[in-house]
Amino acid sequence: MSNLRAEGEVDVRDFLSRVEILERAGFTVMISDYSLYYRLAQYLARCTQEKIGLVLGAGSMLDLFKEEYYAHLDGGILEGLGRLFKDKVKLYVYPMRGGESDTLVTVDTLNVGGDLTHLYRHLLDRGVIAGLECVDLAHLGIYSKDVLMKIRTGDPSWREMVPPGAVGVIESKRLFGYRA
Repeated sequence: MSNLRAEGEVDVRDFLSRVEILERAGFTVMISDYSLYYRLAQYLARCTQEKIGLVLGAGSMLDLFKEEYYAHLDGGILEGLGRLFKDKVKLYVYPMRGGESDTLVTVDTLNVGGDLTHLYRHLLDRGVIAGLECVDLAHLGIYSKDVLMKIRTGDPSWREMVPPGAVGVIESKRLFGYRA
């Protein structure tokens, strides 16, 4: 939710429509207001003794290494990452296309910058950060804002950008401004 709030006012109907599509696709959906991954991990660790895996995109991984997110902690980023990884947490990172050259950015090529590179490499070497293996690279160019625009403007090419089950739900419930 905090990610959506960062973009402005949250469209509750849009948000709940996304949740419904994920549920219909067979996924369990959890909504939280934890804006920091270590707080989410701490909450989940209180709910289970099992290992915890969090999936995030490479762009979110870059955000994870922004020191300003940890300014409120006495130990800064080291304390924040220590809290994140203390309870059997592993991050699985989805690649992204980046830069003007549109190169593929994976956990192995991600540049967190400056002094944090060694810390990032250490976490990779420990195995608490891993890249997702089964990724369809053709999907990396699909962005939700583009799909929403196509749905709202009546461009039928949006159907090729979402899973078939989602197409049916969007059309039958007329979600995201869909018009037949």
